[in-house]
Amino acid sequence: MNETAAPATAHAPRRHALPSWLAYLIFAFCAASFLLPFMRTLYVESDEGLFFCGAARIVHGQVFGREFLEIMGPGSFYWMAAFFKIFGVTLLAARISIFAPLLGTGLILFFLSRRLCSRYCALPSLLLTGPYFGLFGQVESHHVDSGFFALLSVVCLILWQTKRRKVLLIATGGLAAVTTCFLQPMGVFLLFACLLWLLLQSRKISSALAFVSLVTGGFLGVLGLVLSYFWSRGAMGGLIYANYIAPTQHYGPANTVPYAQRIFDIWNFLLPQPGGSKLLAGIAAIMEVPSLFVAALPVLLLILGIGYKWKSVRPEVVLLWLCGGAIWLSEFHRRDIHHLAYGSPLLIVLCVHMLGEIRSKFVHVAVWSLGACTVCLAALNCMVSAQVQTVPTRVGPVAAFGPGSGSVLDFLNKHTKPGEEILVYPWAPAIYFLSSTTNPTPYSGLFYGQSTTAEFHEVVDILEQRQVRYVVWDTTLLESRSKAGIMQGLMPSTDQLIFEPYLQSHYTMVENGGSTIIMERRQE
Repeated sequence: MNETAAPATAHAPRRHALPSWLAYLIFAFCAASFLLPFMRTLYVESDEGLFFCGAARIVHGQVFGREFLEIMGPGSFYWMAAFFKIFGVTLLAARISIFAPLLGTGLILFFLSRRLCSRYCALPSLLLTGPYFGLFGQVESHHVDSGFFALLSVVCLILWQTKRRKVLLIATGGLAAVTTCFLQPMGVFLLFACLLWLLLQSRKISSALAFVSLVTGGFLGVLGLVLSYFWSRGAMGGLIYANYIAPTQHYGPANTVPYAQRIFDIWNFLLPQPGGSKLLAGIAAIMEVPSLFVAALPVLLLILGIGYKWKSVRPEVVLLWLCGGAIWLSEFHRRDIHHLAYGSPLLIVLCVHMLGEIRSKFVHVAVWSLGACTVCLAALNCMVSAQVQTVPTRVGPVAAFGPGSGSVLDFLNKHTKPGEEILVYPWAPAIYFLSSTTNPTPYSGLFYGQSTTAEFHEVVDILEQRQVRYVVWDTTLLESRSKAGIMQGLMPSTDQLIFEPYLQSHYTMVENGGSTIIMERRQE
């Protein structure tokens, strides 16, 4: 077969009423209009705080795995650091770094939907406005970043099917390697899914092994460059420990959660006390539908797959089955609703594609009802975001919310200098970034059961050696996470505590923000 010719079995994209450029322009405008209001909000106890701090460390000359350690892959830190290099260490630069992959993810899903789905082309992207792009999804995250690059890899392979350009295969493997830098299982699983798809297409294309070698070569080439960088900086040992050894030894209990945990967060938010009004109960039930859809997606796909016309299946559909399953499995290490949503974009496209093939009035009404519930959830997220008050910080104004965020930031702005060392315990790394202060330790947080005893003592020694003046202490975080099932069973007994007795004996409370207090070091 001529390598430059498209296979006879390949299906051309469907014709649409609007020109492609106009459809994408309208979609991008609508998606940006939805995303931009969320860019002003920041939850101080979210994971994005550690990416802010890690990226700032990189800009200031530190190296991941050498001066600081995180169980996340280094990709998101260096991705944000690139924006800090261009725009400065500001909140605006941080928000651009998250806005780009969020909007890109939506555009990719729209592209795939227009190519595969006979109806409901905008629905997959719309469905992700709830559990994926919702209020707590508008944050810098290795899940969002890895998902974006994984979807780019899939797009390259779909384009290769019709264009037959070798560079697209190399890009497929290279982007899978980039995905590995953000979330290791996702990149590896995605690579095997792409290679398996190429081998399954070996009956229809010649030189299948050559194509496999191009994808593999792109993957190994990019991964080799990344590893060479860390080797040259003397950070290879720390990289291996942070991303492979530490998660397997210390992070397992925190990931052991029930399937679809926190699926009823919206319900609990609207009805914090039992016996609420029937109206609020009805609204909460509507808001929960998108999350319930994500949780039921594997079973729903299995049911739809039984009646699917597999004899006429398109190669793109097979690719989405394989890659969608790979991405979903890579997020299955923690089975709460947010991780399930992060792993579901391609499976949602598949589900909508199959629903569109069913000519049933019941299915049509169900799909439109699902879309309507998602719009309601998106509207609720926007309303909640709009209620958060903006506070001034050293990196720009932000609508920060979370335990003691306003009073803590106000105190630090008045009593510390930019670059001064403080410690936030056990976890709220965004405070370092918003106050332009510095974490003197290699760790963004300390958690019993996850952090080792040696790490606790190391932090105590650092406080002693550097005479760190202020410690921001959330006194209820560990207990609340344990009650919520996030760190259940990890809290030690009172006589086994390490850090709390040290703080109480060496520091005095100078600011009470409720659950979050600020301790100042006592003069010897």
